[in-house]
Amino acid sequence: MTNGGNTTTTFDPAGTFDNRTLHVVCIVDPTNHYAAVYTNGVLEQSMTASWPAFSSVSTAWSFIGRSLFSSDAWLNATIDELRLYDGRLTPEEIAVNDQFGPDALAVPVTLEQSNTTSIITFSWPSWAVGCELQTITSLSDGNWNSIPQPPVLANDRWSLALPKSDVSTFYRLRR
Repeated sequence: MTNGGNTTTTFDPAGTFDNRTLHVVCIVDPTNHYAAVYTNGVLEQSMTASWPAFSSVSTAWSFIGRSLFSSDAWLNATIDELRLYDGRLTPEEIAVNDQFGPDALAVPVTLEQSNTTSIITFSWPSWAVGCELQTITSLSDGNWNSIPQPPVLANDRWSLALPKSDVSTFYRLRR
């Protein structure tokens, strides 16, 4: 990776990923001068170095599994899923993502709630696709019911506005 056109930082973990079934997580954190590679939820290698800001990385010359040097071999693999996060995952979040596998987002989802006199509104992040709001009036009952009204997506958040009632009600978000 070239930093400001003056220096190049090489980050090359040992071994090959070719023809192996792996969960690979790459972290690049320019602000904290940190990069790491995890395989199957375990830290493979980390490095502290000066990394360019992502705003300086060319989208025309950014590839996955391919080097800018023509003599380098390309990745011999199939990519089942690619996730990009705006923020750095913790080692625990990486391990949980590995445990749950592709197609199952294991990052915690925060359900937020706001009130008016007659309406209670719930919202959660847009990337939490497939989550549904459920309700129950007694925690000892154990039979949670899905809210039939679909959530609305706006401003990178799902939201659902419900009328308030005089009955004590519990809510949860479930995937």
